[in-house]
Amino acid sequence: MAKHSSRRAFSGCKQIMLCLALVSFALCVFALWASQSSLQGQTSTVAISTETSTAGKQTRSSISEMMIDQALAAHISVSHAPMVEAELARPNPAALGAPHELTTTQSTTFLQAASAESASTLPETTVTRTTLPRQLAPSREEVKQRIRDHVHKLRSKGRLPKCRDQFRDDSDPRSGGCKTCCNDGVRWKPCFDVETCAQSAPLGGKYAFVLVQVGRPGWPWLTFLDTMKAQANMLASTSKSTVDIVLLIPEWDVKRLSQNHLSRIAQFNIKIVKVPWTLPPLLRWWPDDWNPTKTAGWCGPQDLVRLHTVGLDEYDAAAFFDQDIEFHGDVTPVLRCAATGYFLSTAGGVGEPLNVGFFAVRPDKRLLQAAEFFAENVTFNRQNGWDKGGFAPAGGYFVGAECGQGYLHTLYYKDTKKARMALKAANIKLGSNGAVKMEQIDKCIWNYQTGSDCPYKYDCNLVRAHHKPTQKDHGRDCPKLAYRTTTTTSSPPPLKPILPCDIVSIHVGDHCKCNGVYSKKIAADGIIQECQLSTCNPPGDMFSVTFTESEVKITREDADGCWCDGDIKVHCCIAPKADH
Repeated sequence: MAKHSSRRAFSGCKQIMLCLALVSFALCVFALWASQSSLQGQTSTVAISTETSTAGKQTRSSISEMMIDQALAAHISVSHAPMVEAELARPNPAALGAPHELTTTQSTTFLQAASAESASTLPETTVTRTTLPRQLAPSREEVKQRIRDHVHKLRSKGRLPKCRDQFRDDSDPRSGGCKTCCNDGVRWKPCFDVETCAQSAPLGGKYAFVLVQVGRPGWPWLTFLDTMKAQANMLASTSKSTVDIVLLIPEWDVKRLSQNHLSRIAQFNIKIVKVPWTLPPLLRWWPDDWNPTKTAGWCGPQDLVRLHTVGLDEYDAAAFFDQDIEFHGDVTPVLRCAATGYFLSTAGGVGEPLNVGFFAVRPDKRLLQAAEFFAENVTFNRQNGWDKGGFAPAGGYFVGAECGQGYLHTLYYKDTKKARMALKAANIKLGSNGAVKMEQIDKCIWNYQTGSDCPYKYDCNLVRAHHKPTQKDHGRDCPKLAYRTTTTTSSPPPLKPILPCDIVSIHVGDHCKCNGVYSKKIAADGIIQECQLSTCNPPGDMFSVTFTESEVKITREDADGCWCDGDIKVHCCIAPKADH
């Protein structure tokens, strides 16, 4: 009896312990399932169907069954989350061989078997795919850089024509003027950084803006004096210096000034400096059809009289400007840089290595003496220039070569025999180790003479000193201030977000018979996101590039004309239409 009671008690304890273990395990698994389900936002629908055993022999409570089956469902939903709309069949526990009477070991075996079953025998579960965000599209600037790099690579391999240096096909027109329009008397080179140079100039000092009058002046006269006076006032204010406007005039021409001229001189407080010659006294060469008794027919006198500027040594720096130069911006860096020991000039607008319409210098009478000495026995011809110095870096004779432009360039920038002798006789040395260093600065900024060698669609706001053109009809060139027009346009629509795209080469072709239309449109296969800013063909015709989502348009920029060489490619980043 006691033995049977003890056995029943032990059996009862065993069943209680088993139930507690099952409940505890199921609760842990249920908690894990609930946590995973809430994180993934998934909903599991579990259909539970339990075959009960004979009465009195049931060893699992309905609660335990539900918890175990929910644990199985949770395992399925976590393990198979990537599946799309998967419909899975729920197994019958009896089919897994689950006994009616389970021990702790048997319960563990049941769970392992359930989790190991194939998807076709797992509980019925609905899984929703979580769509991952698409990879972020590149920024517009990244796409532009990809296009620039691609075009540069093709050009470096010779698969695309190289556009002329001044045509900046991948840069902002505001970034500067010409690239290599300056020279050292032998070759073209990058221009000198005059603004950085000016930063080293000390405060104070005395400066001069210089003009020249030869012959009887007309009227109106010195029409841009107001802009020069504004620059003089600015220089005086910013550098705490004294600034004069000086008029060089041959002593025999002073009497030709009328009362109107004298009133204008007084109005702007111009300082008159009389000069003794218009041609260096020792000069014995001039064109065969000209002589010093003539007032016209050769540009020598009106050019070479400007050499008196280099002798105004009461000033720390002096800058000569032609009468038709209008000031559009701050030119004071030119004078401040010259004051540190530089002779500064620019090239001309039609290929001449030096334009005598502007130069700036730290005056030294020895420079003027050298110019006078150089004149002795020197000659000029159209084959070899002055003193056989040639015309480099120009390919040959250039405009004004027989006048001041060739004379100054040969004396101050070239190393001819007579130039060396003249400088030595004046006891002055030029160059990096000399009293005066010779440099050239960007003509597109400091002495604008049409858009020659300047970037396409050049930003006219970059011009500081405007020389030419002077007429109203200026074509594509930057005009004088009076001829500028203000165009008001509506704001462009905002750019759409850029789509992932591939770089595609679009062939443009020729446009020989353009009938006055200097542009061409080409349809694109896809949605255009970005294109290169410009392109060119092998002969050097230059084109700007604009685009819409569906087409590219190129416009000839170097001239108003058609083009017959159709080897033109535009590179754009284009997205497939299906992605739009």
